[in-house]
Amino acid sequence: MQATSQIIRVRSTLLTLGLSGLLTLSAAAVHAQTPALYVAADLGQSRYNDVSVVQSSGRVVGGELDRNATATAIALGWQVSPRIGLELGFADFGKVNLGGRGSFPCTPTPTCLPVVGNLSGDYRVKTTHLSLVAGLPITDEFTFFGRIGIAATKQSATVAIGAASGSGSANKTEGIFGIGASYAFSKSVEGVAEWKWLEVSQVNA
Repeated sequence: MQATSQIIRVRSTLLTLGLSGLLTLSAAAVHAQTPALYVAADLGQSRYNDVSVVQSSGRVVGGELDRNATATAIALGWQVSPRIGLELGFADFGKVNLGGRGSFPCTPTPTCLPVVGNLSGDYRVKTTHLSLVAGLPITDEFTFFGRIGIAATKQSATVAIGAASGSGSANKTEGIFGIGASYAFSKSVEGVAEWKWLEVSQVNA
């Protein structure tokens, strides 16, 4: 059984705090002469907030989600000034497993019966974003910063209940935000702890 419509509905709820930060190592001449190019590679823990495995058409109902996953990302940045940077990046917030009990309803009723049973599958969010990063230097080495940008996001999932299965995806345009702090180990290497989140997809890292 192939699901032909969107498999994921994301509830609009408030994001929760308390997530592990994203660890970034930036090879950049950000404290040297600007403007300058830099590359950032990220590794951290992501958390999916209040995601329901429910299609808008009602084809899949129920299920539970492992909320935590491993997030990875890479970005190319342009340090316009010591306080302002632009980043073009790609982030994979990781794959989480689906479980619990679920069903594939069918119509028309009562001539067909829904498929009900143990549910398995996975759900994933990937995004490409363009961000403005603004910093507030505290010392020559230590800086607080914030991020705001626009992201093109793909949500995808596969679901199986017994012999029946379905898959689907949804594309979203949404805001990406972040707050963090950086420490310059040298003129060309920084360590960064950052918390990022996607406005609509309800996932953060």
